[in-house]
Amino acid sequence: MLRNLYLRQAGYSEDFIGTTLSASSVGMVLVVLTLTRFMDRLRIRGFAAAGAVLLAGGLAGVGLVSGGTALLACCFLSGVGISLLEVGS
Repeated sequence: MLRNLYLRQAGYSEDFIGTTLSASSVGMVLVVLTLTRFMDRLRIRGFAAAGAVLLAGGLAGVGLVSGGTALLACCFLSGVGISLLEVGS
């Protein structure tokens, strides 16, 4: 919710804000679908740490970047980080 308000205050349209939410969701779905197919063959010990790093980087990027494409990439990265953190824990 706060990210939506932050983006609205920064002057982005509601359509773009919805696209950023979709980018996060797409990142989550892609990681979960990929990892669930290979979980029995992979060691998931390091996924939580990698997820925390990616999530922190993505959220920091959302706060620091101002370009639309970079913002979408950071939202996607935070979605990937959330999924890796959940799968690894």
